[in-house]
Amino acid sequence: MKVLTDEFDSPWQAAVMRYWPEFVEFYFPAAHAAIDWSAPFEFLDQELEELVRDASFGRRRVDKLVRVSSKTGAVGIVYVHIELQSRYDRSFAERVWVYHYRLFERFRTPVASLAILSDGSRHWRPSSYGYERFGCRLSLEFPTVKLADYHDRLDWLCQHDNVFGLITAAHVLTQRTRGKTARRLAHKRELAANVYGRNWDRQRILDLMRLIDWLMRLPRDLERELRHEIHTKLDRRRIMLPLTSLDRVERKRGRQEGLQEGLQRGLQQGMQQGMQQGMQEGMQQGRLLGMRQLIEGQLERRFGTLEANVRNRLASLNEDDLQRLIDRMVTGSAISADELVDGR
Repeated sequence: MKVLTDEFDSPWQAAVMRYWPEFVEFYFPAAHAAIDWSAPFEFLDQELEELVRDASFGRRRVDKLVRVSSKTGAVGIVYVHIELQSRYDRSFAERVWVYHYRLFERFRTPVASLAILSDGSRHWRPSSYGYERFGCRLSLEFPTVKLADYHDRLDWLCQHDNVFGLITAAHVLTQRTRGKTARRLAHKRELAANVYGRNWDRQRILDLMRLIDWLMRLPRDLERELRHEIHTKLDRRRIMLPLTSLDRVERKRGRQEGLQEGLQRGLQQGMQQGMQQGMQEGMQQGRLLGMRQLIEGQLERRFGTLEANVRNRLASLNEDDLQRLIDRMVTGSAISADELVDGR
């Protein structure tokens, strides 16, 4: 049986955007306590990408930048820089320092760099960067969360009220079951039952299950098996739950039910400003920005830094065109940079 390629980066970025306050609360409680959550926050990924585009670290994009308000301090605004790192990188700590400094240089206000390490190693734990020469000393220490530390805490994760308990459990179980589809099906079945057993509203269940499905990919025959069980055994509250992978099956039959709704909620990059200002135009532009950045990220991971003509082509696409590209990514269909340039 062909081993599916597990995707971690994009689901995690979508999870951070969808559940930003809960993300900070779960992994960085001290930061959560210091943020004024009554004030609006704003994702600024495009500004960050432009700021560090010429950094000498090869093809790499900083994952998230969020402008928040602090409860204390003379300066109320803090820029939170989130690094989501899924593999070993010897230059990681240096990169965090470089990006941290550039953000401070750009905004001249406090920056908080926070790191999530989702690789499988228990030993690689970069949390500082610095040097000293001729009496001159420079250093940066940044909080680091290692997801490998949760491998022995699955019961605790699955009982936690925060959605990132279940998201972290899904991540851990995905790593454990690479190439073991039967075991992955069993674990995914248990997580689905867990989510259904929560006293949550329909949309919260829908969004979380899509993220779990994005992380824990299964072959189509096993997806159908899980779909049957969900509809016959877990639908006790009459919540019809279209998982992302099941959406792929239904789309082949001409019934695309839930993907658009989930993606619109998952891709909130830039939407915060429009929502906070109550401007319909801002919401539309924010949604388009999030969709374009998701596509750019996927293409860069496969092909490296994108040429200007590819970026220009993406910028010219309307929402329907962008949605078709995202649908192809979700279904596993290949997308080449040449296709974008040619307009196909």
